[in-house]
Order: sequence, then structure tokens, then C-alpha cells
Amino acid sequence: MDAIDRKILAEIQQDGRISLTELSERVGLSVSPCQRRLRTLESDQVISGYRATIDAAAVGLNFSAIVFATLREGSSENVQSFEDALIDIPEITPPMGSSNSSTCGRLNSPRQDERIMRRIPQ
Repeated sequence: MDAIDRKILAEIQQDGRISLTELSERVGLSVSPCQRRLRTLESDQVISGYRATIDAAAVGLNFSAIVFATLREGSSENVQSFEDALIDIPEITPPMGSSNSSTCGRLNSPRQDERIMRRIPQ
């Protein structure tokens, strides 16, 4: 990976929907070499995907919650079981690899927070 590849990455991080023509102009290449580099970055999994940034309030997720959890027994099996249970709750981001963890979520109301807390294993 060279400086031009890094420029390509910086540009698509700022605007994942940038046109190939605009991208090539910004990084100082013609369209064909820019496209080859972009495809190589994708095939090498340097670029693992393109995502949209969603305005949480616009889709009714007006409430944020931070959850702190301490597992009674911090064995790797218990931590994995806890993380697996959280994966089934799409509103929150599971913690990774600790028996004392915090995680956060975007919810539509405090009432939804109460419902989700009941779904987390005790």
C-alpha cells in the first residue's frame, strides 16, 4: 500500500458514494488506474464494505443508554454466552472480551430500555 492507496482510502472514508471520476481527480490518477486500485483494495479486503450513516433521531431512536454489566463468574465460556445473548438484541452493541463490560445502544424510549434489560441474561 502506497500514498495513493491511502489517499483513496481517506477519500472514500469521507464519502463512500464518491464517483470514480471525482475520486480519480482527488487522488491525481486517471479513471482506469484509480478503478484498478479501488478494486484491488476491495478484493484484498482492505475495504470491507460501504455503509450509510443513519440519523438516529430521524428513524425514531431518540434515546441513548449506556449499560454496565459485571458477570458473577468471568470465565471465557460465561463471557461468550453473555456476548452471544447480546447479539440477539440488535438495538445494542455487544461488548467484547471482558467480565466487566459496558455497552451502548440507540433506543426509541426509556421504556424500550426497560424491555431490553429484561432480555439480558442475569
